[in-house]
Amino acid sequence: MMEIEAVDLFYLSMPEITDEVDGSQDALLARVSAGG
Repeated sequence: MMEIEAVDLFYLSMPEITDEVDGSQDALLARVSAGG
């Protein structure tokens, strides 16, 4: 059975945020580390 050892969250965004509302200006990247 695998066990989650760590979860790392990285918030990525454009250098300058504009008024456009299309969801492409920022993102959340999740890295999950698991061992066996």
